[in-house]
Amino acid sequence: MEYPEGIEENMHFAVETYYGEDGEAARLEEQIVVTKDGCRVITKFPCEEPVACWKY
Repeated sequence: MEYPEGIEENMHFAVETYYGEDGEAARLEEQIVVTKDGCRVITKFPCEEPVACWKY
C-alpha cells in the first residue's frame, strides 16, 4: 500500500474497526504509537467488554 506521507517513529494513530450486521454493530478503537521496532498500543481503556450497546 502506498501512502502520500511517510510513517515515522513517534507518530500516533487511531486504528478504528467497525462491524455491523442485521441492525447491530460494534466499533472498537485503539490508539497506537509507531516505534523503531514496529508499533505499540497505548490505549488505556480496556475493551474486553462493551461499554454501550444499542440497536440502530
